[in-house]
Amino acid sequence: MGAAPGFGAVLDPFVQFLRPLPKLALIPLVILWFGIGETSKVLLIFISAALSIIVGTAAAVSTVQRQRIRAGRALGAHGLALFRYVILPHILPELFVTLRLSFGIGWTTLIAAEMIASDAGIGWMVVNAGSYLRTDVVMLGIVMLGGTGYALDLALVGLQRWVAPWSGRA
Repeated sequence: MGAAPGFGAVLDPFVQFLRPLPKLALIPLVILWFGIGETSKVLLIFISAALSIIVGTAAAVSTVQRQRIRAGRALGAHGLALFRYVILPHILPELFVTLRLSFGIGWTTLIAAEMIASDAGIGWMVVNAGSYLRTDVVMLGIVMLGGTGYALDLALVGLQRWVAPWSGRA
């Protein structure tokens, strides 16, 4: 994937098989193996976000022009220095877009997992309040979910502007 075609040829079919799979379909297995709790939530979030991050990062790395890599090598950059000074600055804007999208996927997975199989969290609060017809609490939960997601997205945008100011407005 990305800069290592041989590695990508092995990993890509596995990633492309799992990526479109609804991660919520894994909830029964995750609960069976890890129980109801934080470990299950973290694992589901990791699975749902990591696959998108892998695909996005590989796509970003594959866009690095060979000329840039040759120029970096001609200037003495090899290994980690080549990655830090040539590849990373090129992929950071795309990487932040990937992180923002993956964060949204992970956030949605967390809330859905809390709604389906949890005894705590805002998602659980919304479902519990809905079962008692507490519209006020349901609306509060929805506002809290949207506000928290928006605030965390703004934090990622701020981080992007700080880490990669050359990438323009996010």
